Amino acid sequence: MLPRNLEDLALKFCEFMVNILRKQEVAFHVSAELDEIVSFLLPLITSSPSGSETPHSLKIEALKALSFLVFERGWLIVGKFSKLVETLLPLIDETKFERDVLRMAVNCIGNLCAKTGNKAASYYPTIFNVLSFKFSKFSSDILAHSQQQHLGKTISSILRAMQLVILEGKTLHEAQLPSLISSLTKLMYYGTSNLPLPPPPAMSTPESSSSVSSARTSPASSEYSGSDANGGDRFNAWKVRLHALGCLQSLAKCSGQKLVPFWPSLLPQSSHQPSICSLLLSDPVHQVRSGACALLSVILDGQKTFLQQAVQEQGNNSSGSSSSFTPMSSRLGIMIREIHNALCKAIDGENRPNTLVQIIKSVVVVVTNTPYENMQRGLLSSLANRLMKLYNAHPHSSTSTHDNVLAMQRAALSCLAAVISAVSKDQAPAVSSNKSAQTKNAAEEVSELIKGSILSQLLAELSGSASSPLQPELLRVLGAISGSFFDLIFDIWQDIFNIVLKAVSASVDAPDSLSADPAVVRLNAVKIVEDATASILSKMEADPSASTRFSPLWHELIHSPLLNLTTDRSSQVRSSMCNVLSQIPGPIFASLKPATRIMCVTLMLGATRDDSPVVRSQACRTLGVYILNSSLNIDPIFVTDVAQNLVEAMKDPNLNVRIRACWSVANLCDALVALRDVQNEEDSTLTEEIPRDALIMIAKCALVAAKDNDKVRSNAVRALGNFTRFASNKLFSEEDNTLVLFDSIINILIEDTREGSAKVRW
Repeated sequence: MLPRNLEDLALKFCEFMVNILRKQEVAFHVSAELDEIVSFLLPLITSSPSGSETPHSLKIEALKALSFLVFERGWLIVGKFSKLVETLLPLIDETKFERDVLRMAVNCIGNLCAKTGNKAASYYPTIFNVLSFKFSKFSSDILAHSQQQHLGKTISSILRAMQLVILEGKTLHEAQLPSLISSLTKLMYYGTSNLPLPPPPAMSTPESSSSVSSARTSPASSEYSGSDANGGDRFNAWKVRLHALGCLQSLAKCSGQKLVPFWPSLLPQSSHQPSICSLLLSDPVHQVRSGACALLSVILDGQKTFLQQAVQEQGNNSSGSSSSFTPMSSRLGIMIREIHNALCKAIDGENRPNTLVQIIKSVVVVVTNTPYENMQRGLLSSLANRLMKLYNAHPHSSTSTHDNVLAMQRAALSCLAAVISAVSKDQAPAVSSNKSAQTKNAAEEVSELIKGSILSQLLAELSGSASSPLQPELLRVLGAISGSFFDLIFDIWQDIFNIVLKAVSASVDAPDSLSADPAVVRLNAVKIVEDATASILSKMEADPSASTRFSPLWHELIHSPLLNLTTDRSSQVRSSMCNVLSQIPGPIFASLKPATRIMCVTLMLGATRDDSPVVRSQACRTLGVYILNSSLNIDPIFVTDVAQNLVEAMKDPNLNVRIRACWSVANLCDALVALRDVQNEEDSTLTEEIPRDALIMIAKCALVAAKDNDKVRSNAVRALGNFTRFASNKLFSEEDNTLVLFDSIINILIEDTREGSAKVRW
């Protein structure tokens, strides 16, 4: 206990803690360190060092210090959680305490829950109920009496705390979801003329009273900077909007599909309807615009399956409809169109570099989840033209620096790759239908963009002598073209392959300060080949006669320095090379010289023992592809070597490696059955030449795998089933107890048909 006359010292200590923690200059690694400081601060919140009622200023500073101290460190002080909650929750009763004490206590509660996880799960319901009750009361007050300026900061703190608690509690909010959405969709317009209430007096200045739905000509000149923090409710208003968006973002992350019924109140259905997009376009504060971007991304991310229902009917360019009923598919189509239009306008009008990057990232999410085969032509070209313009033109904003320009160009190129990958010309349906016609239109739209200027500019910049810090992104765009529109580059593949080899060889050494990361350059260069070979494989599966067209390409690739990357320092590069080698079409693989085939197999056998589980997994999959190749599976030495390596891989501690290894073992058993079926009894060469020990080893390992994770079991039982079809009577013997093995196989198959998952039983 401090002496009675040292309350000022306690105040100074709290201020000192706030300053150093705000600057993140302190790292706590042991819970005892935090416990000691928390034990000192807690009494100051309720009583002074002298034991009397704590002076107001000391209580506020102690709460501030505690708030900074516990932020994202709650998991370190779980032992103090009960005491902290018991102390803080009563302070959130504004009938007993002053409003700023309530606000600081709310900040403490929110920060205490941040990233604490399941360690404090039992406390979240109580905390959320208290916060939601206060939110209901204060949101009603602020919406009914918007001139009460003191409510702004309080509701903002409550919104932020709820946002943090919802992320930890996951399902706490579900019973209140409709009421929460109703209030939050009003608060995200607080202080703007889109709210059907008079704005606060401080918002009535010429700069801040303009409608959010109106055009924003110069956001940088009208937004509120940090110096406006003391500007009364003007500051509070945008904070309320920001944290309302943040709270909606937490709900979207935790609710997913359950948020879909509320999309009409969040997403635009016309250019005049207030929505997230109207905030993105016109809010005067860049943090709010970024918050709107983040919310839009979270809402649409992962919704591709649901959005497949969207249809943009021909001629449906107006927000109105002559019919009193609009199908959900058409409403979704209108939403998607309006979102695209808003994002295009946002790219044109935004001059804040960081916010522009955020907008472009949102475009990636929208493009990835939009069914362009159901939409009218023009959406992709509008985005692509703006992205290329952004890449080619340096912004003139005074806030733009060299790093900002690079960040925007990187984002634009990455987004352009997503636009190109959104529709594949090679996958456009050939049947005659309205949908296939729209798919073809979308593919032709992107194809024309590529042929227009994109491809020529990519080749010119990547063929230059000087390395560019944008080289990885340029290679990524070229990879997207290789994967989705390979026909466009087939005639110039040699030029592209030379670019790949150049990028790989030039990125071996450490880069200078202006160059890109060499590992990323090598990876994106290999991805071009990976995407191209995947496209070739798809074409040859559809038309095996195309072998003569693509065989020279593969022969050059397989004898190039690119194969050296199977031992690259980067595990991602090694994994990609394993995938490239798995995509050699069967007819072309059979045409390779025996020594070349052996080299490919040897590389993959070695990769099954790689340090990286990602590489081991991909190598196992490649061997599973090879084992189905008729030019290899008739070789008993190959079958034996592959079996031994895969059996070892099935013991791997990494689940993904075991899944791929078991899939390949099942393929091996499939191949053995197929070979036995085409052999007659006089010609059972392969059956006799595969060592019996190797076959018994496969069966024993598959038996163990049949009790593993369901994803492993489904392939294990497939392997066992085919093994019993392949195995001859000579394989099982009572002399070495292998006949019991056959009984075990039958028993495990019967057991899994009764108790396994649907895929295992099938």
